[in-house]
Amino acid sequence: MDRICGRCALSLCQRLAATRSPVDASSVLRWSHTARYSENSMVISRRGCSSGAAVGSSSRVGLKQQPSQVRAIQSTELSANNISSARAAAPNSASPSTKPAPSSGKTKKAGKKNAEVFTSQHLDIIKMLHKRRHQLKARIRQLRERERTEKSNRTESKIEEPGRKGALVRLRDPAVPLKSALVPTSSASQTALLPFAPEGGRDGRLDLLAALQVRDPDYLEQDHLSNVSDFRLSLASSVSRTLPAAKPISSPAAPAVGPRKTARWEASSAVAAASWKQQEALAAEYNEKRRVEARMRPANLKNLNSTLKAYILACTHADMASPAVGAFMFYRDKYPDPADRAIVLDLDVCNLLMNLFAKKGRMDRIKEIFHWMRSDRIKPDAQSFALALETLGRQPTLDLKTARRIARQMTEEKISFQVLFEQCRFVLDEKEKVLEVIRQMQPGWKMVPIRRLFPYEPEILRCLNQRPTSTLMDTPYRGVTKPEQWPALLSEQLKREMHSVVRVRSVDAPLQLDAKTAACRLVWEQQKETWKQVLTKAFERGKEVVKNHTRNQRAVNIYPLLCALKPEDYVDILVEEVVRLAQGSEGYSPSTMVLDMLLGQKVMNKYLVECKQKYGIVNRLESVYKEYFKYFDNPAEITQYNCREKWQKVEEELQLTKYPTLSDHVWSKALTVRLGKFLNDIIVNEVKIDVNCMRIKSVEPQYTPAVFKLYKERAKELCEELRPHPLLVRLYKAASPDTLTFETTMCPTIVPPLPWTEVRSGGYLLQHTVLTRLPEMAIASDCVVARAPAPQLYPVFDALNQLGASPWIINKPMLDLVISIFRNKGMPDVDIPAPVSDCLPLPKLTQGMSNIEKMEVFRERFRLKRRKNEMFSLWCDALYKLSIANHFRDSVFYFPHNIDFRGRVYPVPPHFQHLGGDMTRSLLLFAKGMPLGEKGLDWLKIHLINLTGLKKKCSIAERLAYANEIMDDILDSADNPLTGRQWWKSSDDPWQSLACCKEIANASRSPDHRCFVSHFPIHQDGSCNGLQHYAALGRDSLGAHQVNLAPAPVPQDVYSGVAALVEEERRQDAERGIEVAKALDGFVGRKVVKQTVMTIVYGVTRYGARQQIHGQLADLRAFDQEKSWPGASYLAGKTFDSIRQMFTATRQIQEWFVECARLISTVRERPIQWVTPLQLPVLQPYFKQTKQHQKSRQTLHLSVDKGKINTMKQKNAFPPNFIHSLDSTHMMLTCLHSARAGISFVSVHDSYWTHPISVDIMNKLCREQFVAMHSLPILDDLSRYLVKEFAFDQAEVANLPPDSSPVILNKTLQHVPAKGDFDLSSVLRSVYFFS
Repeated sequence: MDRICGRCALSLCQRLAATRSPVDASSVLRWSHTARYSENSMVISRRGCSSGAAVGSSSRVGLKQQPSQVRAIQSTELSANNISSARAAAPNSASPSTKPAPSSGKTKKAGKKNAEVFTSQHLDIIKMLHKRRHQLKARIRQLRERERTEKSNRTESKIEEPGRKGALVRLRDPAVPLKSALVPTSSASQTALLPFAPEGGRDGRLDLLAALQVRDPDYLEQDHLSNVSDFRLSLASSVSRTLPAAKPISSPAAPAVGPRKTARWEASSAVAAASWKQQEALAAEYNEKRRVEARMRPANLKNLNSTLKAYILACTHADMASPAVGAFMFYRDKYPDPADRAIVLDLDVCNLLMNLFAKKGRMDRIKEIFHWMRSDRIKPDAQSFALALETLGRQPTLDLKTARRIARQMTEEKISFQVLFEQCRFVLDEKEKVLEVIRQMQPGWKMVPIRRLFPYEPEILRCLNQRPTSTLMDTPYRGVTKPEQWPALLSEQLKREMHSVVRVRSVDAPLQLDAKTAACRLVWEQQKETWKQVLTKAFERGKEVVKNHTRNQRAVNIYPLLCALKPEDYVDILVEEVVRLAQGSEGYSPSTMVLDMLLGQKVMNKYLVECKQKYGIVNRLESVYKEYFKYFDNPAEITQYNCREKWQKVEEELQLTKYPTLSDHVWSKALTVRLGKFLNDIIVNEVKIDVNCMRIKSVEPQYTPAVFKLYKERAKELCEELRPHPLLVRLYKAASPDTLTFETTMCPTIVPPLPWTEVRSGGYLLQHTVLTRLPEMAIASDCVVARAPAPQLYPVFDALNQLGASPWIINKPMLDLVISIFRNKGMPDVDIPAPVSDCLPLPKLTQGMSNIEKMEVFRERFRLKRRKNEMFSLWCDALYKLSIANHFRDSVFYFPHNIDFRGRVYPVPPHFQHLGGDMTRSLLLFAKGMPLGEKGLDWLKIHLINLTGLKKKCSIAERLAYANEIMDDILDSADNPLTGRQWWKSSDDPWQSLACCKEIANASRSPDHRCFVSHFPIHQDGSCNGLQHYAALGRDSLGAHQVNLAPAPVPQDVYSGVAALVEEERRQDAERGIEVAKALDGFVGRKVVKQTVMTIVYGVTRYGARQQIHGQLADLRAFDQEKSWPGASYLAGKTFDSIRQMFTATRQIQEWFVECARLISTVRERPIQWVTPLQLPVLQPYFKQTKQHQKSRQTLHLSVDKGKINTMKQKNAFPPNFIHSLDSTHMMLTCLHSARAGISFVSVHDSYWTHPISVDIMNKLCREQFVAMHSLPILDDLSRYLVKEFAFDQAEVANLPPDSSPVILNKTLQHVPAKGDFDLSSVLRSVYFFS
């Protein structure tokens, strides 16, 4: 075994380079294509070892490579399983010095025999190395110790690990020696050849493996290696330091022989050149992959850090100390690099591990962790010392010597006892234990009350830092709920959130049960009971399998997650998931990845609630809410404090420490997906249904899977879906259950939401609520908000709290009317969907049909199936909304709010909320009623006409006059909505119009309409709000006039203005004889260009504009459709030119935005980010997504790769996203000032709602805050921020040419577009700015 053939060596090295995620076979092309074997040297051959036996016995065997090969053994990941396929894909070329073997039957037999010999010897090598792996581990440890010793003395740059800067493949000219093909970017040192013979009494093969320096410490520490491929190849720097270098091999010259051999040599050279091009492309792909890995490595390590924290906390919750310590040590050994270890095993991880032992009073383990922190150069913080003191407090006798030593170390770190209580979060008796130790050291020590109230930082909000001197007469909350009702409501809300679900009676439930439905319900309940029993046993079996599988593994796994709840809780969640699948559509299902994540999140939410109960957070909430409720009935306190300030004041009065958010308990996406996959597999494998369960006659049961997997093609990719068995769906529909089950976060709350005081504290009382809703994989965007200090985000928090604290009630007359229509086959013409049963039956094939007729039947069947799926989706949407509304019909309720990454505000409940459609909005009223006053009835009438869309170009006075003219129709609609003239159906928003008709009728018929108490919200909408912000940014006079920033007697219509300019251009072109302009005569109107003008502010391209205009021209029957595409292209160009002419500064600003984002994403390769005027940090989370493959069901080696920056999305999305962040800022400013004024305020982005009596106040505040915001140097501030974050230093660009990318980037970021001369203060006098 001391001698080894070339093919065995190649196969062995490739297995050594293999990792858990082997690359494709094309990667092997970087290896040698040709080789041969001699007695003194081993050259790898495409044909393998000709003899199949070990030849040669030299003391040191060298590794030679041909000139056209690429040396990538040290950084390329390969798999032994794809060697044969790679060689089959390799060019069928021979080495110039290797003579091809003749093809004959005898040779084939010999080759087969040689292959058998090779396989046998290869297996012997693997077995030998497996037996001697302990020697290999010892050798590796020696090399690691040597590397650590030499590291401090090394001055030259190192070859870095794959995924970091450096290790890039550099192809060379075929004439250059190959051994320098792979070099570090910072060094040209050559890589040594690999010895493969015994040396000094040791096996040379072990030296080879050890020199390649295994980087997976868990496999070194564990004794479960199955083969050599379990090792992971890392740096080759140890090879070059440990082994001697070989002499370079020169490129073979052309042979000086006859013409026949010369021709053969030239043909071989041509093949080698073709192979060279292929290798060059592969090397470029390889280098790009390494650059992406290096760029994403910090994010991947950070994700692993959050996963590890959640894992340790899950172990703590389940009282499993051993797995937590094992995982900590596993990753401590796996990441020896201090930079990596500082990210993965940061201070928070150490504190969480100490928290586990602090509860047990294990001071020995606390000291050990402090020792690890000191060796890793991690400085302890206040939480670390608090945990150490808590540990001392839990010991039977207090060790004062150790306590004083801790106090001295705290003094060295400049951490006082007071700081412990200001910065740390305590649960249960932790605070008391720490205080007990402190008072033993310093008797009489008292904690100073913690200051929680801080002023606003943004300059634009400095005026709100001054407390009002007068008290509000009334508030939006006073009298809504009686004080004695609050305790019962709080108890009910906490109960709902502890159960994690809310059961709502369906509005489609049958009023009387027939015999068939009753029988089906009985069968359905029996099936659910059977599933519970089966799932309980299956879960226990699966849990035991995971436990056995992970018994000797220390990496993060899902076993602690399976112990986080009681088994019956998991079973209940699984049964609910089966019911949810039975409710789903037959035509669509999310991918299994999405279903796995959602199921895992359900378990996580239940686990978080359990943690909050265990740590006493529920009791803390009850005590604070008891005092917080008094705020809503006290106008004096509402005048002085907002919701956040009142909550913090109560905490201060109760001497409570920081609220324990349990943010680290939240599981990462990888953990939730893995857990969800485990649970979904149980559903697929164990849940059965009796195929004869719905038959009248009793038949012997025959069981079939109730849920199965289906593979469906989506976007040219095969997606795995979970589908319910058709019998399961039919049984559920036949049973017609009375209730629908919703997660608690899908429904409103019946008490004011928990005020946002921190990024991870707010929204629902116990259920996990995120502050920032993000696209998939947008981890960086969440971090940019989380890194901001809480006082910086107070304006955003306060706006969300004010919106969330607005109380609502249901408009019962409207709800009853809509439910009656919904139950009576719907009304599709006003968006009340009809049931699926109204869909036409599918046509059937009959004998005698021709192929054309059959094809038409298939098309019709496809169309009807799609229509049926659409009807079912719309019907379910209406069912959910109406059922939730009916459930809260007698309650006052609230909508918790959060934001997206741009700062736009949304209610958290997805189904029923005021951002919904026309029907949903018609069901909502303010819970606080206010008298109409002098102008309230007029505003109701104006609001009605605004909803109809009939008088958009008319003045306010003309709209009011028109409303008075049609009072008969208004009253008829209110009294006879379904049997009268039904004027309300002609409105753009018919259901809101009908609700307004009823409110006008009630007010006008009251004895004094001024005293009529109205709960109805009045809307004031912005006039093309995006262009309003652009015109204000650029002080564009003409554009400002078109979007109603300037005063005008009647509202200006920007769409009509653009259409007029386009028509003028078309007329001139028609006079010049342009045919397409002549064809469009009479067809250029407001409707044709409206969508393009509306979306141009959101970055619509010319291609998108052409599509939009083509759709409008296609609806014009009189227009020649053959010219629709040329006409659309023509009008798209003219529309863009007209907008540029009308909004000159707007287009310049938009182009500057696009160019800045393009340069930042390409030159800096970073996502663009900025800060809003309210100091909210914004980062665009647009990356090129890469697929993630799950390598194991239980063990997690996590790596979240978001890929490269998506330059196209970054530059196209920056203009609209920046404008969205401005309109959100304007809304928040108006909300904060409305709260100070004591009026109700709710928004739907750029549509502001309030009571009829306070419309004038809101309009004044809205205009004042718009002017105040745009009076700030927004573009200049943006430029300074971009320069600070992304520009190159002057020294870096001093010697670069003017046309270099860094120089252009710096100039572009500093070049702010010029502004016009529009007087911004004129917005204050504009009636139609918001109307």
